[in-house]
Order: sequence, then C-alpha cells, then structure tokens
Amino acid sequence: MYGALLVQATELTERGQADIGVLFMHNEGYSTMCGHATIALGRFLVDTQDKSIFPLREQLKYDAERRETELRLHAPCGVVHVTVPTLAEDGKVRSDESRAVTFVSVPSFASARDVVVDIPEAERWAALRAKGRTQVRVDVAYGGAFYAIVDAKELGFDGIVGHGHSLRELDEATATVKRLVAGRRGLTRHPREPELEYLYGVIVTDDEGAQGGVGLCFFADQEVDRSPTGSGVSARVALAVAAGRTALGETAVFHSPV
Repeated sequence: MYGALLVQATELTERGQADIGVLFMHNEGYSTMCGHATIALGRFLVDTQDKSIFPLREQLKYDAERRETELRLHAPCGVVHVTVPTLAEDGKVRSDESRAVTFVSVPSFASARDVVVDIPEAERWAALRAKGRTQVRVDVAYGGAFYAIVDAKELGFDGIVGHGHSLRELDEATATVKRLVAGRRGLTRHPREPELEYLYGVIVTDDEGAQGGVGLCFFADQEVDRSPTGSGVSARVALAVAAGRTALGETAVFHSPV
C-alpha cells in the first residue's frame, strides 16, 4: 500500500507549471515517485469537486474530442503528466473507469550496467549457497527513483513464480543486495538533483514463461509491490533501451507475480 499527501500549493503551481503537488508515503517515510499512486490520484483528482482538496480543479483542461483530461502532478522527482479518460455529463467531467489512466514520467535512464556485487560469506542466502555462487550481477536504473534490477537466476532462484521459493527467501536476498549496492559510490548519480541519489528498491525479474517481463519489487523498508510498479517500469524500459533490447517508441508489457 502507498500513501499520498497532497500539497495544494508548490513553487511550480504558483508559476503555472503544475496543477497540484504530492508527497508519496510508505513504511520508511517519503519517496520521490510512485506510478500506481499517480494513476489512482489521476482519477481521484478529476472526480473530486472539493476545492479545499484541489483548489485548481476547475483549471484542468478537458479535451472533448479525445475525451481526456490532462493533469500536471508536481512530485518530488519532477512534473508527471497524467492523462485521465473522462466523460462529460451535465457540464461536469468525471473519470471513465472503462479506460486506462496513463502518465508520462520524468526522464529515465540506466545509471550502471552489469555491476558485480560480492556477497560476503556470512550474508549469502541458501539459494545462492546452493548454487555455489559468491557474486551477483545487477543493473541500476532511474525512473523517478533508483532501482537495482536483478534477474532471479542471478540470486540463485529458478524464477519468481511457481518454483518453490518463498517470499521470505526473496526478501532476505534483496535486502542484502540493496544494502551492498547502496554502499557503492556513483551507482545512483543523478545529472541534476543530488537529493535523488539514493537506492530506493530492488526489482527481481523473471522474463521466462510470460508474455512480457515479470518483476517483483522490494522497496523502502522491504515493502513488496503487488503491482508491476510504475517508476520501476520506467527504469526497466530505460535499461532495456540502453542495453539495445528495446527501441525507442516500442511498447512493452510488464507483469507482477499477482
């Protein structure tokens, strides 16, 4: 679960560059971006008529031809542009639940590829020891927050779903990887915002046996995301483009184990 603290006035709303601000909340505190919370907020902010919640609600632009409303959300990572399908009724618009909310996130990029992480003997989890492994290889990418992205097989697991591995085992492995990667300098460098330079989560991927990639995200204080993630998906797309697996303009499908 995720929380969203709305901020009615920010420096960008005052300059006309955003419609409302938001601070995202989780079990460790605040985060810089959350895609699935952004989708939920898009519907909520279009549907609310309470000016104490959303003072600039009436300034949202409704496109009658496309039947969409545009929303500029000022998140800690920057301005996220949200498109909410809407229906016009009796001079008012409301979100259309039969169509999907979409958003364009902040610029995303791969910050480090094929990083070899040595796992100290005392911290090796059972699956890694069973494979006789002492290292794992990870990538680091940014999609509004920084993630370490690692294939399940790198961690010693046969996959994420249906392979007999428990969530507790994955939790142990990702917590160790996160701590070790976070301790490496230069892997989470942002070109403009030093305050964003920290590792937010670890995404375990399994691209076999599914139409599109499956990923399980451990974030903040080892919360588990039941969705495919939003900022994590942005990071994974940026990584795929950097690695030459996906071309600009292509679409991709991502699944969570759920």
